[in-house]
Amino acid sequence: DSDGVPYIFFEQFNANPGIYMAKLDKDFTTIIKPTIHDIIHPEQPWELIKAKVNEGPFILKHKGTYYLTYSGNDYQSQDYAIGVALADNINGPWKKVDYNPVLHRCHGLVGVGHHSFFKDKRGKLRIAFHSHWSKKKVHPRTMHIGTVKFRKNPDGGPDILWIDKEKVIDCVRK
Repeated sequence: DSDGVPYIFFEQFNANPGIYMAKLDKDFTTIIKPTIHDIIHPEQPWELIKAKVNEGPFILKHKGTYYLTYSGNDYQSQDYAIGVALADNINGPWKKVDYNPVLHRCHGLVGVGHHSFFKDKRGKLRIAFHSHWSKKKVHPRTMHIGTVKFRKNPDGGPDILWIDKEKVIDCVRK
C-alpha cells in the first residue's frame, strides 16, 4: 500500500470461494495468518452463469479509492469477464460496482479475463488480458492489450474505471 505495508490478494476455491487478502511480513513473502480475511464472493448474475468464481485479483489505487479488479465466472465460459469492487480502505469493506462487468465480449472476443495493468512508455494506463481462441474453441487462449481510463462518475462518488473496447490490440494474431 502507499504507506509501505505489503498485502497479498488471492482466490480460494474452498467452501466459501472468493477473493481473500492478508498482510505480508516485512520480508514480503510470509503471510501474517491472523490478517487473512475474505473480501468478495461471486454474487452478481454475470458471475454465476457457469460457475461461482471470483479470481485473478489486481489492485489499483486512484484518487484515494482502491479498485479491486477480478475475473468472474468459469474461465471456459464465453461469459468469463472482468469486474470491479471499490473500497476507501485497503482492508475494505469492498463493494462491487453496478456497472460490472467492465470488460465482456468485445469485438467478437469471448472469455475475456485474467488480467493485469501496466503503464506504457508514454505513461498511459493499459490492461493486458486473455480471451478464448474463438467462439468455438477456448485454447490456446490469446493475449490482448487495451487502454484504460478513469472517467468522472456522473452520479458523484469514485471515478469509473473504463476500458476502451475500440482500442484493443491482439498480441497474437494480426
